Amino acid sequence: MAVHITYKKEAVVLLFAVALHLGIYGQQPAYPTQITDIAEELAIESDDPESVSVFLEILDELYKNPVKINESGEEELSRLFFLSGYQIKSLLYHISTTGSIQSVYEIASVPGIDRLTVELMVPFISLEKGATTVAINNRTRAELISSLIFKPGETDTTTPGSELKSLTKFNLTTGKFQGGFTLEKDAGERFIGQNPKRPEFLSAHLAYNGSGVIRQIILGDFSAKFGLGTNLNTRFGTALSPTATNLMVGKDEIKPYTSTDENNFFRGIASHLTVGGLNASLFLSRNQLDATLGISNESGSEYIENLYLAGYHNSQPTLEKKDVVTSTVFGTNLYYNLRSSKIGFTYSRESFSLPFFPDKNDPSKLYGFSGTDNQVFSAYYRTVINKITLFGEASTNDFSNLALVQGINIRPTDRLAINFIYRDYSPSFTTFHGRGPGASSSTNNEKGLFGNLSLEIYKHLFLVAGADISQMPWLGYRKNFPSLKIKEEIKLEFGPTDNASMEIGYALGYSEFNGTDGTGMPSKEAIETGRLNFVGSFSTENGLTLKTRVGYKLAKPSGEQGLMVLQDINYVAPNIPLSLWFRFGIFNTEGWDSRLYAYENDLLNSFSVPALSGRGTRSYLMVKYNLGRYVEIRVKYGVTTTLADNGQSGGTDELRIQLRIGR
Repeated sequence: MAVHITYKKEAVVLLFAVALHLGIYGQQPAYPTQITDIAEELAIESDDPESVSVFLEILDELYKNPVKINESGEEELSRLFFLSGYQIKSLLYHISTTGSIQSVYEIASVPGIDRLTVELMVPFISLEKGATTVAINNRTRAELISSLIFKPGETDTTTPGSELKSLTKFNLTTGKFQGGFTLEKDAGERFIGQNPKRPEFLSAHLAYNGSGVIRQIILGDFSAKFGLGTNLNTRFGTALSPTATNLMVGKDEIKPYTSTDENNFFRGIASHLTVGGLNASLFLSRNQLDATLGISNESGSEYIENLYLAGYHNSQPTLEKKDVVTSTVFGTNLYYNLRSSKIGFTYSRESFSLPFFPDKNDPSKLYGFSGTDNQVFSAYYRTVINKITLFGEASTNDFSNLALVQGINIRPTDRLAINFIYRDYSPSFTTFHGRGPGASSSTNNEKGLFGNLSLEIYKHLFLVAGADISQMPWLGYRKNFPSLKIKEEIKLEFGPTDNASMEIGYALGYSEFNGTDGTGMPSKEAIETGRLNFVGSFSTENGLTLKTRVGYKLAKPSGEQGLMVLQDINYVAPNIPLSLWFRFGIFNTEGWDSRLYAYENDLLNSFSVPALSGRGTRSYLMVKYNLGRYVEIRVKYGVTTTLADNGQSGGTDELRIQLRIGR
């Protein structure tokens, strides 16, 4: 069945804008398209609602505290988590032999680094050096961000609190010390809980950052990521996008926690010590977690049915899940940097105040974790051999159940990059705070092979193609049988000048789920999707950027089709501290299987990747205005309208307001 769009005038205007962009290359947005593609992939694939927010928050952290590449060693450059080991080594060698890098254009001449990689780096690096850096590190910086989000005209009297969502963050850095707190209340929640009377979510930390043996001490809330994350990774998810040629290996680190995921962080004390090339991290955490509890028929005692990860407490049942389990975690990480290699070891042990007791009548939980204690051992490495970077990690519970990851990055020439990752996560392997490449936050039970390549066909013309094939050997959510999943994508990117770009891509997807026919043993049902995407952008020297996106999707066996056309207009005023972001889009999808996702610009420390389903329009306007040097106001108003088959229209709107004070 064909897709019918009723918004004819709007479609003509947007398609005319597409024609204007052909052959033009635009000024990069705040985040390059490779970054927004990863954010959309996380929104589509992840079962963790906070994963996109954490990912974008890390990018914001990098943006505010960029890597000073002319003064950085390997550890600091590893903060650019999308660089391979060979690219880092090559960049360090270039600086040591030719001197400081003078412009970002020079980076593209470094062996192993192409223009696509430079575009990724630009928002997150600085060419500053010398006394300027020292002065910046010694000064006092403070920042307060407060956001309010609500839907005008909507009320829900069934929830315990107001429909207002609020978020406040404060951070103070003075010399080597840093402190801050985060306050959050979701829509429908009370701002102050009743038992005990405290903010719905409050996180705080105090940190010391040094340059000697003691590199870091954190008191309060912190996150951690070591190796490839199969043991510990509370930083961000690593969903594998077929055209993401930068595999996000990253650095080992503990960081003050400033996000809003109410369960996946640590609360206690952590430290990082270094002697020569040997680095050690020690941590101890005691935190309250949300969970669904059950009562044993045999003993009458309570047990954990599952952890509640959503973080919403806007009804009596969800309030009963809040902070009902105590988790105690301790562990250590050791890694050693050699000339061209790195090896590391991580140990963690987590104890719960109540036992897990899988439902033996549910076949999907036969491999579930039971008991109160879980420990994970892991070893990992990274080595650079000429133009090849090898990396891998092996983790185990009690030296029985395994998680294994092995990857390789190859740069045969400066125009070609090839990547492969193999992963094998045993159904019985359990980690509550780990997330390896491709793994979801709630399950392992996966074997997969990922591969892609990036080729500069001609000057400024890139071909990127990749595939990810994964199999779940045991049962899973909506899967009462071993299942297969395939993602394939190919993309052409063209950028002949510094102020215009064009990208066209096609993606295929295949997933197996339980069928919906009958009431007996579920049959196997496969969903196949094909997605065509075009993005073109153009910018002028006076601060105007136009960006057009067209997306089409076909889903089988339902035959559903979906189409969206989006037009973005961004403007930075040259003489006044004003910035505008505007989008108008139309979409027409024949069902949920043909839904389409689109990344949106948003408030600081917030994200928006809405799923567009049905027939309607999506538009928003965001305004940023600076009141002097230290005060910034952002207001975003978004509207989604839908048109039913019977001709009746409906929709939702949302208002977001943010105040930032700081320097």
